[in-house]
Amino acid sequence: MSPRFLWPLAVILCACPPGEDSADVEQYAGPKLVHEAPASPVEGVAISLSATATDAQGVGQVGLYYRVAGSSVWSAAAMSSDGDVWTGSIPAEAVVAPALEYYFKAADLGDPPATSYLPKESTSGPFSLPISVIGEGFPFYADFEPVNPELPLLSDLGWGSANLTFHGYAWELSTAHAHGGTSSAFHSRTAADITPAPEDWLVSPPIDLSTAPTAQVVWYEYGVSPSKGTHALMISTGSSQPDSGDWVAVSELLPTAPDGEWGRSKAYDLSAYVGGVVYLAWAYKGADLDDWSIDDIAVTELQPDFAETFSVSPSPIQAGDSGTLSVTVTNTSPVDAADVAVTVAFPDGGASVSTETSSVGVLAAGAVTTSDFPLLIDAATPPNSYLPVSVSVVSGATTFTEEGRLLVGQASTASVEWLSLDDGALRLVVGVGDPEAPDWSTELVSTTVLSGTSVYTADITDAWAWLPAGPGDLRWFVEADSETGGAVLDFSITYDALTEISTMTPVAVDIAGSELCYLPQPPEPALTRTVTSPTELDPGTAGATVTLTLTNQGAATAGPVIATLASTHADLTILDGGPYEIDGDTFKDGETLTLSSLFVFDVAATHTDSGPVTADLTLTDGVETWTLPVSLPVPFPVLRLTGITIDDDGRDGILDPDEYADLEFRITNVGDEATVGLVRGVLSVEATSTATAVAEDNSENVGSMSSGNTSLVDDFNVTVTGGVAGDTVDFLMTMTDTVRTYEARQQIVLGEAPWIPMNDLGDDVGDVLDSYDFDATAGWYRVVDGVLQMRLVSNTVFDPSRLFLEAWGSSPAADYGLYRIVAQSGLGALQGYDFSSGTFYDLEDPVVSYPDAYTVELDVPIDNLALSFDEISLGWGIGWCGEPEYYCDQYPDGWGYPYTGYSSADWYTLEW
Repeated sequence: MSPRFLWPLAVILCACPPGEDSADVEQYAGPKLVHEAPASPVEGVAISLSATATDAQGVGQVGLYYRVAGSSVWSAAAMSSDGDVWTGSIPAEAVVAPALEYYFKAADLGDPPATSYLPKESTSGPFSLPISVIGEGFPFYADFEPVNPELPLLSDLGWGSANLTFHGYAWELSTAHAHGGTSSAFHSRTAADITPAPEDWLVSPPIDLSTAPTAQVVWYEYGVSPSKGTHALMISTGSSQPDSGDWVAVSELLPTAPDGEWGRSKAYDLSAYVGGVVYLAWAYKGADLDDWSIDDIAVTELQPDFAETFSVSPSPIQAGDSGTLSVTVTNTSPVDAADVAVTVAFPDGGASVSTETSSVGVLAAGAVTTSDFPLLIDAATPPNSYLPVSVSVVSGATTFTEEGRLLVGQASTASVEWLSLDDGALRLVVGVGDPEAPDWSTELVSTTVLSGTSVYTADITDAWAWLPAGPGDLRWFVEADSETGGAVLDFSITYDALTEISTMTPVAVDIAGSELCYLPQPPEPALTRTVTSPTELDPGTAGATVTLTLTNQGAATAGPVIATLASTHADLTILDGGPYEIDGDTFKDGETLTLSSLFVFDVAATHTDSGPVTADLTLTDGVETWTLPVSLPVPFPVLRLTGITIDDDGRDGILDPDEYADLEFRITNVGDEATVGLVRGVLSVEATSTATAVAEDNSENVGSMSSGNTSLVDDFNVTVTGGVAGDTVDFLMTMTDTVRTYEARQQIVLGEAPWIPMNDLGDDVGDVLDSYDFDATAGWYRVVDGVLQMRLVSNTVFDPSRLFLEAWGSSPAADYGLYRIVAQSGLGALQGYDFSSGTFYDLEDPVVSYPDAYTVELDVPIDNLALSFDEISLGWGIGWCGEPEYYCDQYPDGWGYPYTGYSSADWYTLEW
C-alpha cells in the first residue's frame, strides 16, 4: 500500500455571530459550537467528528449531517455527549475522495429552544474535509477469493457493486464459476422488460499507479448467453462514485465473453492514467442479458500481447489429408516483443505437424506475422468433426496460449424455423436421444422474441458421433417452450454439406406450452383392434388365439418388423408368443397390418374378478423397439355386498350385543357379465366372528343379476347371542345361479353403524397417473354421533406422509355454495366457499386417520357444514399431478377440477 495525497488539516472552527471571526465569541442564538477537524482522513476508513457545545441554558441536542462532496443528499449521524463534547461517527462507505462535507446543528434547553449551526451557512456552506486515498500497490492482482467463505462479500476485498439505474441486481462473489481458485465476481442475467434498464458496476479498490511507468489491465471472463451482453470498462482518476462525473470509458463496448468457458481478455492500455490513484469498473448494461463472471484481474506494466488466428489449406481438409496450418500472430500491444516463437499442439491427437515450433524473433508493436506448419490429419479422425488445437506464443519468459478448434470436413448445423403468435419468451433446445436425458443437446435460443417467423441455427459439429441423423439412438429432436404460443414450421440438419429436412407438418405449441419435434420422424405403431377366438373369454379358456390390428401413425420403420407377445400376468399363459415377422419390407406410414391368430394363450380358471388379463406386444425393426399393451377382457359376474340396513325394531339401526334384527343386504354385480338365470342367496355367520350370532331365515331369492345391476334383498334375520360392543359378526353370502357359485362377505361391528358405499361399482383399478401410490378403488361413509365419517380405499399400500386428498362438495340450500375438504400428510382442513363474496371461510378441521395400510378416513362434524338437508354430494381428487389432469386419480373418474371446469352431476351423493 502506498499513499497518494495526504492533506494536513488542523483547523479550529466554531460557530460565531455575524461579522465575528474569533472562535471564542459566543453564538448569540443557540449553543456555542467549537470543532477541530481531524487530520489526514483516509478513504474507506470510518472517522469520528466531535464538537464542544456550551450554553448558559444548557445544551439539549447536537446533530451531525454529512454527505460525499458533490452529492445532493444529506445523511444524519447519531451523536453522544461526554460533558460538553459531542461525538458522532461517519461510516467508512461515506468517507470517499475527494472530500467529505458536513455541518453541526445544536439546540439549547430554552423555551423555546434556540438553535445554532456550525458553520452558520450549514447546507449552503458546509465544512469540506479533503479525503486522502491510499491505493493498492502496483502491480495489482485480484483473484476474488473471499475473506470469509461462509459469508463471501465483495466489500471485504475492497470492491464495490454500484447500481446506476435499476436497483434489482448486484455484483457478488460466486462459486458457480472460478478460473484459478474457488470464487469469481459474478453478475446474473437480467430479466426482460425492466425499466429503466439496469446498469451495474463492479468497482475496484483504489489502485496506486503513481510510480508505474506504464500500465495495462487484463482479466479472465466466463459468459452464459454472452452474445446478449453489453459490457464496458471504465476508469476514474478522481472519485470512486459512479455518479461523480470523473469516469471515462476505456472501452465503451467490450468484446463478447467466451460462451460456457473461461477466456482471457485483450490487454487494455492504461498508460494515459499513470501518475496517481485510479479506480476501474466493469459495467454490465441492459435488460434480458447474459451471465458474466470475472476473475484473476491483473494490472501490470505494459507487455506484449498477442492475438492468434489460424487457417488450414486445403479447405475443407479431410481425414487422412496432408495440408498446411497457417498461424497468424498480431502484437496488439504498443511495445515490441522480443524472442517470439510460435508452437502448435493437438492436445487430443487426431493430427500432427512435422515441425511444432516456428521462431519469429522480434515482433514490433502492431506487427503481424504468419507461420506455416506442414499438417497431417490422422486417417482415423472422425469426419466432419472438430480437433482441439493449442497455439502458444512465447516472448521471453512469458507464454500466451490460445485454444482453438480445427475443422475436419464440413461443419454440421441444426436449424429451426419458428412462428411466434405474439411477442414473448421462447426457448428452443436441439438434441439427440431421449429428450428427458439426451445424449447431447444445446440451447438454440432462450430470449424474448417478436411475433412473426424467425430461423434459429446452431453449430452441432461437436455431436459428430450422432450424425447423420437417423432412427433410434440417432434421432434428433427440438423442444419448443413458448410463452405466447406458436408453431415449429421446419426442423433441418445439415451434415457433410447435405441438408436433411424434416418431413413434418407444422407442430403447434400452445400458450405457455411445450412440444417436441423429431428428425427423422419416428414410426408410431398403434394397436387399433383386438379380437380373441373365442370372442368372449371365460375363466379357464384354453388354447385361445388373438388377432391384433396395427396401424403405423408415424413414419416408416427402418426395416422389417418382428412381433413378440409376452405376459407377466399371473392368470395368463402364453403358449405361442412368436417371434413372427409381420412385414417383410417396412411398416410404412399409414399402413395397417393384421396379425391373424398368431398368438395362442390360456386363461387361468381362477381368474374370476372380471378384470382383463394383460400382455405386452413388442415390435422391433432391428433399430428401434416399441412395446404396446394388450388387454384381453375376461368378463365374469362378480357379486358383492355393497350395503346393509339393520332393522332392530326402530331403535338405532345398529346391531348390538344380545339383539335380534332384520337385515336387508344391497347386492351388486360389479362384474362385466350377467349371471346365468336366477340367483339365490344363503346367509351364514363365519367362524372368524368374535361375537356369537345365528343367521335365521337365511335363504332368499336375489333375482337375475345383469352387469351393474343392484338388488335389495331383505327378510334375513340374525340373533346375537354373545359378545360385547366392538366384537365383529362376519357374514358370508353364498349365491348360486344355474351354473356358478359366488361368495361375498361383509363385517358388522357390534355397537357401530354399518358403512355405506359411496357408489356400488367402486373405481377402476390402475387408472392412477404418474405412479402415484394411492389408487382409489372404493369409498364408504356413515354417520356416528353427528360425525360424518368417510373412507377412501386404495388398491395399493400408500405412504400417509405424502398423501394429498381433496374433496369438493355441495348440498341443497346450504350456507355455502361449495365445500372443500383436504387431507395432506395427516392433517385435515375444511373450507366453505361463498359465491356472492368470492370468499373461502375456514371451518373446523376434520380429523384424518388411517385404519389400515390401504385406507384413509376423514371425520367431519356435520354441524360444521351448516347443511339444510341430510345429504352432501362429493367429488374426490387424489394426488397432485399438474396440468392438464391436475389430480393423479379422481373418484368418480373425470369429474374435473373446480378452478378450470367440473361437473358436479358426477359427484357421489351421501345421504343419512
